[in-house]
Amino acid sequence: MFLRMSKRKRYSDYVAWDEHIVCAERGRRVVHYHMKDGSGNSMLAIVGTERSIRHMLYVPTDELLWAFGTGGVINGNKQWRSRREVVALLASLVSSMSMSLLPSLIFALSCDV
Repeated sequence: MFLRMSKRKRYSDYVAWDEHIVCAERGRRVVHYHMKDGSGNSMLAIVGTERSIRHMLYVPTDELLWAFGTGGVINGNKQWRSRREVVALLASLVSSMSMSLLPSLIFALSCDV
């Protein structure tokens, strides 16, 4: 059962991502990618499973689709076949989130002068 969060997180709420290898056994590999917010909480974003020897399939979780929507950056039917694509997506989400914080940071610094 999927429990929805009371409010949708914004892009700027996530500041990092990490990779956890759940199972490294050949033929049964499973990898979880988590996005972390500024408070240190994490959300399971993408799950990778090995479909055959050396062939992985990565799918977004319902939680990621709910947090970021199914349009634009993430398509609800999207699946990735390479780790490189997953890493590029997560890196772009985190960097775009960091860039969205930049105007606030500049304003805060200019007020200190």
